[in-house]
Amino acid sequence: MILSSGGGKPCIQPRLCGSDCSAVSGGALSPWVTLPDDRFSRDFDVEEQFGINVFVRDGDRAYRTYFMNGRGVGAVGPTFTLLDLTPLGRQEVWQDVSPGRPQGAPHTWWRLHDHYGSASNPWLPISS
Repeated sequence: MILSSGGGKPCIQPRLCGSDCSAVSGGALSPWVTLPDDRFSRDFDVEEQFGINVFVRDGDRAYRTYFMNGRGVGAVGPTFTLLDLTPLGRQEVWQDVSPGRPQGAPHTWWRLHDHYGSASNPWLPISS
């Protein structure tokens, strides 16, 4: 599985998603990330079992910042736990972040699935 804090969703079997994932994702607002072969899985230690890899992109380079598999993934539960593993975290005002990174007030940025903005502007503004 690929978790993208940029909004991507995984699709291990691209033939099931095709070009229109609206039946699966609830609309065209969610981009899908595919694994066209198993090279990624082999390279990042998740070929035969579930694992969590966390990456950060700096320009054209990507760095693996965290990896967990086996029994360790049992402790990962809510979305907040997964976000806390990422280099940018929840992007809330209590966190130390690099200059220029957006931050928002704690516990105010999430919404129920049907309480987001319109299709043309699905994201809420975040103060920087």
